[in-house]
Amino acid sequence: METSADTFIKLACVGGIDSGNVWDYFHSKIDQILIWYSSDVICCLQFLRRDLDCKTKLSPKYGGVGTSATNFEAILVGGSVLEISGSFYGNCIRTLRIVTSSGTYGPYGTAKALYTPFSFKTPIGIVGFHGFYRSDYLSAIGVYIDTGSGSKVKKESF
Repeated sequence: METSADTFIKLACVGGIDSGNVWDYFHSKIDQILIWYSSDVICCLQFLRRDLDCKTKLSPKYGGVGTSATNFEAILVGGSVLEISGSFYGNCIRTLRIVTSSGTYGPYGTAKALYTPFSFKTPIGIVGFHGFYRSDYLSAIGVYIDTGSGSKVKKESF
């Protein structure tokens, strides 16, 4: 069954709003999340899915993998993304944690007391991500959530 972005809600971003390039990835099935990070910042996200013919589709990289990206993790979603949480400070996403129906991954990055925490959580599923990025880091992140109703729900603007 093909889905439309109109059956989902787009929640506002956290972090450095209007800071950098706009990014938007929406798909009802995310198979893998690729994350580049350092101890101080989330550098880049990329998403992988398989189409109906089992061909791999890789999204663009959102962020940068320059000199600050010292670590890499490939998260096999194995079902639904149920929660993302983390922290931001200034115009950077500093830490990130991802909960799927098959496990909890992270936190990536090192939390500090002065960072502002955030959390997006849904029992049905997160089906997309959006935000802003710079050449070396992710500056803001938001999510699309599944309404579970099958009804047409308009996206909320940022």
